[in-house]
Amino acid sequence: MKYTIAVRRLLNLKFTKEELATHSQTGKESPAFIGVKAENHSKLDPVRVGDIRLHVAKKYNIDTSLVNKAITVALADARKTKKRKIEKEDTD
Repeated sequence: MKYTIAVRRLLNLKFTKEELATHSQTGKESPAFIGVKAENHSKLDPVRVGDIRLHVAKKYNIDTSLVNKAITVALADARKTKKRKIEKEDTD
């Protein structure tokens, strides 16, 4: 199993879909959106995120920065999924 799949599965076990769609790793504004009005995201529980980060890094013998990137992508995908679901409900 790829480490990215492990990250997603562990996130889904430890957090609800709503938490994943409305929270971020740090709680800070993304540098990609400086000056743009964007939603503020609360910080995910750092203990649970840290456990996932360390477990995956150790099991797959990779740097934690790769795990952080996988978590960020998974959270972005959760946001997109929630947004699509809301848009679909609005059109129905």
